[in-house]
Parts: sequence; structure tokens; C-alpha cells
Amino acid sequence: MREELLRLQRAESGAHAAGRAARGALERVDLGRLGPRERVLYYLEARGVLHGVLLAGAPGGVRVLRALRLDVSARGVEAELTRLRFQVQKYRHGRDYVARHSAHVQRAFERVLQELGRALVAPFLDPSLAGEALRDGDALVVVPYGALHEVPFAGLAVDGRALVERVDVSLARSLGQLRADAGVARRAVLSCLGAAEDLPEVERERAAFDAWGALEACDVDAFLARLAGGVEGAVLHLAAHGSYEPQHPLFSGVRLGARHLTAFDIARLALPECLVLLSGCETGRQANPRGEELYGPEQAFFRAGARGVVSCLWPVADSAGASFVAELARALDEGLDVRAATSRAQRVAAGRGAPPQDWAGFVYAGDPGLRLAAR
Repeated sequence: MREELLRLQRAESGAHAAGRAARGALERVDLGRLGPRERVLYYLEARGVLHGVLLAGAPGGVRVLRALRLDVSARGVEAELTRLRFQVQKYRHGRDYVARHSAHVQRAFERVLQELGRALVAPFLDPSLAGEALRDGDALVVVPYGALHEVPFAGLAVDGRALVERVDVSLARSLGQLRADAGVARRAVLSCLGAAEDLPEVERERAAFDAWGALEACDVDAFLARLAGGVEGAVLHLAAHGSYEPQHPLFSGVRLGARHLTAFDIARLALPECLVLLSGCETGRQANPRGEELYGPEQAFFRAGARGVVSCLWPVADSAGASFVAELARALDEGLDVRAATSRAQRVAAGRGAPPQDWAGFVYAGDPGLRLAAR
């Protein structure tokens, strides 16, 4: 399958040719357990032109609902993401600076989210186009390509509504993440916090897991020792500063007090079947310098065996991160799968009037059916 998709991604750029190639390759992929209202939105690039394929499950494989050439290039997406990153970097200047510029940041954010929503999502919501459209109430897995790995799909807006207000959204970094049976994580939470003086609301994140009854709070040394010994099927909660190094993505990671856990370090761990919760800045950013392999903290956890990772694409205020994690923990405890819980936490934030820069950057990638074990 991989070789077929690689050939597809390098296919000719004509819309009809790419559409035929997409159908031929993807109809031979068995996505197994897709539910009746579950959809996969798969993106590919052919000579700089982006295409999207909307898929549904079918006995023994998949059904192609819609295959379209999109009205945006890979460079166009990257240009919009650059504008967005410029705005979110203002969060690094402190709360007073953000408060003075919040209105401008929000207007800029909304414009970028609307433009990307028009180009990347709207064609699959439009019922007038050929093929079946994505409908409100569906569950969606987005499989990005290239620069699209850093797009905040849940926040993309069409006709004034964010995508997550229509459907539950998760990411799969490859089609292979959709093949296994739905995973179940233990309710055991291994939690480590960053420096409290830099993150005044970080304790609120840990408190969100108290109701689970299986919380193990560790200091940095104990946490790293536990990871080094291997952890299986648990929930790993890291509330700490994240850092992203675009030129050397393997040096990206999470700062735990005076220690820095890099992507290189993480990838060498044994964390099979774990659910990883990262509220740190830029922990969800990815680099794929060769066009195929991804590098960054999130991907490092997948290499270590994690089943799913919640992370953030950009800097956020610790109050916004604490509120998101608290709502996420509440939804997981109620029995929602991680995709539904992440989406609900984002809808709750949007419903109480939080600007998109406070919630749209959180992403869940991995097994869309992953949930906690029953009590």
C-alpha cells in the first residue's frame, strides 16, 4: 500500500488523473472498522497542487465519496500558516502584551481559519458537488500531507461555523493508524508538571484527574525513571513548556524543570498502547523535510508505541491549557473516546466565548476509537 500511495502522491497534477489515481489506490486499502457515520478526509499533493479524497467504510475496503482538486497550493497553505504563527508568537511576550493586542490577534486568526476552511474543507461540505458530502454529526479522521500536518482542522471555519461544531475531528498521521482495533487505555494516570512559577495554573490540570482515582503524581526524576523502565497502556500527562526546533526537530521536546525531554529521547522509550496528553506549546508541530517522514514530539511518542497523542500546535496561555485539559479529562471519565472528548472540550471553549487561538490548536492524533477502560 505504501508504494502505491507514494506513486499516487507523485502523480500528474491534472484533477481527473489525480482523482482516478486516488480511487484506484485507496479502494484497495482496508480501513476495517469505520462506522456508518465515520469519514476519512485524505489529502495528497501532486506537483504542488493539493487534492482531497473523502472516504467511507465498505465491506473489505473503502468507498470513495468525493475526490477533488483543491483551490489552493501547498505554498498557499504554508503562507497562511506563517501568518497564523506570527500571531501566536505574540503569546510569548506575556499576558499584558496579549491583552493589549488580543482583538487584533483574534481578527487575524479568524481570517486565516476562514481562508483555510474555504480551501480545504468547504468543498467536502457542499452538497451541490458530485458525490456524497460530509454531514453534521459525522465523525471525521483527517489524514494530512506535507504542510497540512500543522493545520488546525478543528478550527477551520465555513459559513461562520468551525468544523468541530459540525463533526468530531481527529488526525491520523498515516492510514496505518486507522487499521487496528479500537484501543483501551487503563485509567492509571502518570502525571508530571513543569515549573509552577512559570505555569501558575498547572496544578489545575493535575486536579482534573483526581476523580479517576488512579493518579500517580511524580516529580521530574521519578517520572523520567518510570518512562525509562517502560510504561504500558496508561495515560501519560505532561503539563510543561514545549519547544519546537524547525531546523533540528529531533531536539524539540518538553521542558520538565531543568530537564529537557527531546523527541530523540522520547522515540527510544517503550510506551506501548499509551495515551499521551501534552498541553505544552508547539508539542504538536511536525517537520517532514523529506516529504514523507515526520519529526517532532508527537511523532516521537508514536515511535515509542503510543496509541494516541493530544498535543498543541502553537503557544497558548496556561489558563487556556488548564481549562482544556480539565474539560478533556471530564469527558474521558464519562466514557467518550478521545476524539469525541477532545472535540467536546473545544466546543465547550468556543461556546463560552474563548477565541480560537485558545482552543483550535489542540489536536488529537492516533487511534480515533481509543477510550478509557470502564470503571
